[in-house]
Amino acid sequence: MKTKVKVFSLVFLGIILVSCPLLQRDYSTEDPGDDVEIPDDGLGVLEIDFTSGFEGIRDLFPPVLMEIDHYTVAGRHSDGVHEFDADVYTGDSLTQYGLLAGFWTITVNAINPDGVLIGDGSVTAEITAGLTTSVHVTVAPLSGNGTLEVTVQWSKQVFKKGERVDATLSPPVPDGTLIISDPGTQGEYRYCSISSASIQAGYYLMTLQLFVDDVLENTMVVAVRILTGQISSGIITFPL
Repeated sequence: MKTKVKVFSLVFLGIILVSCPLLQRDYSTEDPGDDVEIPDDGLGVLEIDFTSGFEGIRDLFPPVLMEIDHYTVAGRHSDGVHEFDADVYTGDSLTQYGLLAGFWTITVNAINPDGVLIGDGSVTAEITAGLTTSVHVTVAPLSGNGTLEVTVQWSKQVFKKGERVDATLSPPVPDGTLIISDPGTQGEYRYCSISSASIQAGYYLMTLQLFVDDVLENTMVVAVRILTGQISSGIITFPL
């Protein structure tokens, strides 16, 4: 039985888990070759391919590199006894033998060059003795919530009082999610903070509006990326 894993760049990873019997050789550690017939003796073949949902991702605010260095692949049989684990680096391939027929749960984690888990995916596959089973699993950024901490500033030489900043996110978030502080002064700037302790992971467009004495003076739209368990932070300056 073997598991064959292939990674194509950062956006495609194909896994082939191939089952074959133990004849005169130990197929748990080596490839039997194309000329070896696979008899039906309770072992089967599993083929898995999975693609990454990281296409087009840019690092906006979170200090986390959204680049896949390698994948960890874990297979668990429904009997709770049989299992396998493997690391797959981009461009490499892996062969695993000896998978028992039955239902297997395959979990794939995406790891960045810093060793940080940045995505995952899973699929359940049924191995049939003597046959090849093909399944597909997408590895996508982790689901969950992250934190937003943004400072918005403008020159105090232009406006010194009566300012107010409004902020909205698209897609919208529940009322009260964003907390906007009253304006203050620091150095040459007036500023306010915009924060949220919990926002669902994903991409957002944040619209910022600066009012002075209730008159709209400037509007900015900023792309924000929220990552699970990470803080998206930055300083945004109104060009007045």
